[in-house]
Amino acid sequence: MTKVPVSGIELIKTFEGCRLLAYPDPHTGAEPITIGWGSTRDLQNRPFRLGDRITQQQADELLINQLTRVYLPPQVKIPGWDSFTPHQQGAILSFAYNLGAHFYGAVAFQTISRVLRDRQWVNIEAAFILYRNPGSQVEEGLLRRRLTEAQVFLAGTPAVSLSPAGQRYLSAGFTASGSSLLSQQAQAYLAVRPRVSPPGTAGQEPSPPPLSAGSRPLYLATPYLRGEDVRHLQEALRRRGADLVADSVFGPASEYTSRPSAQLGRGVELNSTPLLPVLREETGE
Repeated sequence: MTKVPVSGIELIKTFEGCRLLAYPDPHTGAEPITIGWGSTRDLQNRPFRLGDRITQQQADELLINQLTRVYLPPQVKIPGWDSFTPHQQGAILSFAYNLGAHFYGAVAFQTISRVLRDRQWVNIEAAFILYRNPGSQVEEGLLRRRLTEAQVFLAGTPAVSLSPAGQRYLSAGFTASGSSLLSQQAQAYLAVRPRVSPPGTAGQEPSPPPLSAGSRPLYLATPYLRGEDVRHLQEALRRRGADLVADSVFGPASEYTSRPSAQLGRGVELNSTPLLPVLREETGE
């Protein structure tokens, strides 16, 4: 059995909260009932119930069990996994725990998949930070997580390290910046952040085909947007490889794999339905 990399466990525990009393899923307000480091089932695969309580040791055991059963197996299938260093494996595992066990090769993760496949370690930092949910309230936290994962990935990698700007950001504090959701430090980093080198000689990665989702723009709102248009978009994303449940609810998982909105000037018609939301571009702009 493949051993869970210790660096991955440490990264996950750094950025994931641990609660020893069972609580409703933050997205649904109900099931799945969650506990510990995000576990929804006990070691006997039984769902947790509200009121259940565990110890810290049990929470840690549940996390290892979940990583071993659910999150590590898909990563082992990444080409060259056995040649990756433990730090590289740990960083990838943390990334997968946050964004989905089957991210590699999925349509919304083309850039990071290519960088890993082609072993383009010079592009690791730039690739990781693409997946920070730009413009959202969680962007700052995800930016810090992605940079930390990149830093761990590159630990011990010959001739490649986190950019000076990235190192400054991780060592800096947090200074609010007016109405911006991002700190002054995050804005300073993003202004000079590294960019992924274009693949081959084409100059850029081909964009996936557009998707139709009905007549309204979809974005992350409170409460979440619901409807048949959401389900159609989710089903289209699934056909393109997204690890997503078509539940007709436009929550964080759907937002991660699609652009919150698209300009009408980019509109393309599919089956006579105006295109509004389409797949998220990986530029992070």
